Amino acid sequence: MKFAVATVLLLALASVASARSLETLKKDPIYCSGKDYAKDECPVHYGCEPLEKKVCKSVKVCKTDTYGKQMCTYKTQCFEYKCVEEPKYCDPYYTSGDECVEKYGKELVCKKLDKKACLYKKECKYVDTKVCEKYDYDQKCVYVPSKICLKYNQVQKCDTKQVCKVYKQKKVCKPTQGKCIKYYNGVCTEYAKGVEKCEYVDTDVCKVYATVKGECKYVKTTCKEYKKVQKCEKFKVKCLKYKQEKVCEDVKVCFEGKCVEAPKKAYSFGK
Repeated sequence: MKFAVATVLLLALASVASARSLETLKKDPIYCSGKDYAKDECPVHYGCEPLEKKVCKSVKVCKTDTYGKQMCTYKTQCFEYKCVEEPKYCDPYYTSGDECVEKYGKELVCKKLDKKACLYKKECKYVDTKVCEKYDYDQKCVYVPSKICLKYNQVQKCDTKQVCKVYKQKKVCKPTQGKCIKYYNGVCTEYAKGVEKCEYVDTDVCKVYATVKGECKYVKTTCKEYKKVQKCEKFKVKCLKYKQEKVCEDVKVCFEGKCVEAPKKAYSFGK
């Protein structure tokens, strides 16, 4: 019971709001551009319709300067469209009650039309574009050489030193003993001077040097084997989510009934 009372109250409030907006629009129309689906310029249950004649009026335009002071000017703006209340169509064969009461208020009823009324309604849906927002990735891994060397090529290196192979020579001559020329008690006490005997001997000055191989050892040169590391690369497999865009089109919709004011009930009072 409480739910039913609340529902009636809400419908009554909606009816009052609808009537108030209608009266307001009659006195002070709301003008609209008439061409932008994405911009809702009119109240609920109102559509943007062309005017019979263009309307121009003075519009106040205000701007705030850098010091916070508001400067206002008036400019003429012309309109070719205004918000007009849309017809309240309904289904006269609605089985769950009166559709007009549920949508617009209890003072309306659905009346069957002699001829179907058709209009074009904006229907929008979101469709996928060709621009992908989210991909499914897979990866491919290979082993590649790193900068770390495991084995080196080696070469033998030996120390060398210079030794003298041929020294410069000099002539050295020495006198020799001759025959004995004086004896004493059978022992020679004096010899005659003999001829000089000469020979060539090495000096300390080297004439020809020779290179002699010394101690040998193996040293590292270029790398023979590098340590391998795994390198992985991601690549796109398929698109998981495409960027969507809103696409609107006019769809023809036909109705067999129209919401009209409910006939006022006559109340009789007993004596």
